Amino acid sequence: MEFKSDATQETEKKIFLSRILFSVAVVFLLVLLMLLRLVQLQIYDSDKYKLRSMNNTIRTHSLPATRGLIYDRNNQILAENQPVFQLEMIPEQIKDIEQTLKSLIELELINERKLETIKDNIRKNYQFKSIVLNNRLTQRQMAVFANNRTGFKGVDIKARLSRHYPKKEVTAHALGYVGTISSMDYSVFDPSLYTGQEQIGKTSVERDYERLLHGKPGNEEVLVNVRGRVMESLGRKPFAPGSDLILTIDIELQEIAYEAMKDKKGAIVGIDPSNGEILILVSTPSYDPNLFSRGMTKLEYKAFEKNEGKPLFNRAIAGQYPPGSVIKPMLGLAGLHLGFIDPTKYEPCDGAFFLPNYSRPFKDWRTHGPVNLKEAIQASCDVYFYKT
Repeated sequence: MEFKSDATQETEKKIFLSRILFSVAVVFLLVLLMLLRLVQLQIYDSDKYKLRSMNNTIRTHSLPATRGLIYDRNNQILAENQPVFQLEMIPEQIKDIEQTLKSLIELELINERKLETIKDNIRKNYQFKSIVLNNRLTQRQMAVFANNRTGFKGVDIKARLSRHYPKKEVTAHALGYVGTISSMDYSVFDPSLYTGQEQIGKTSVERDYERLLHGKPGNEEVLVNVRGRVMESLGRKPFAPGSDLILTIDIELQEIAYEAMKDKKGAIVGIDPSNGEILILVSTPSYDPNLFSRGMTKLEYKAFEKNEGKPLFNRAIAGQYPPGSVIKPMLGLAGLHLGFIDPTKYEPCDGAFFLPNYSRPFKDWRTHGPVNLKEAIQASCDVYFYKT
């Protein structure tokens, strides 16, 4: 049996002790670092992480207001709302937006032609507001998303209301159409009244009465899980629906006027002379405003703009045309009222009228001979009204 010397034992004891001290020091240092980190998290950064934790579990969802309905003078519906299912995303909940959009395109859940528009909306979007990726999902698309939804945090299907025009082309120019809200719209209307999910009036009555038709959105606080799925509603503030609108338009007269004009270029406006109410407002060629409610690509919209018939041009209110002979009865009435015209006096019509010191003749459409006021209106004699 071999015995170690006292010196050797002392050396080994010192080595063993130094190792223990080193291990204790390392453990102490690690514990100290953990304590310091804990102090930082619990004391100095507690408010920041508490807020982040709340934001990760509680979300405030906007509730778009129901758009007001539009009726004709006899309470016939002209514009209503129909339920649709939309695919929406909250950009702040998505780690890789580019990859998410690419995957959705591959699954045919969004139209690749709308990709640039979607990206533009994301850049201009208000924080934690939904972006519409597809505003009218088919049954097949909803089934595809349901099978793949676990891979799309921050993307979900929402039930919304979309504008529908049952009379289509007949009332297009009278009512106008709605579309997705744009940055230009935000500069005109109060952004706080819009959630980014609803449609906004773009032209005609839909645009002019936007503030009345739109209403005020509400909101709902919900508890969500780590994948962004709603687990529980924590309370809601209901929206205030938009007001309904009753127009002076008579849809039966409107349909008759449209049938008479649908194959022509022009416009018909019917006015009640007793009170100035507009009974008819038709412009042709026309278009189906439901196409705008469903959403159009830039290429589809450009095709409308390039159409030689200019179906988007409202000839009834924006076209510039000479009044023609329809103004003659009004001129005759004004002349009688002011005493400038003697209804029994005859004026000769030789088929043209010459101004003094002016060589160019103002030709009539034919020679009428002597005519009085009544005959001039009946025959549409230009020369009579030039002279009187």
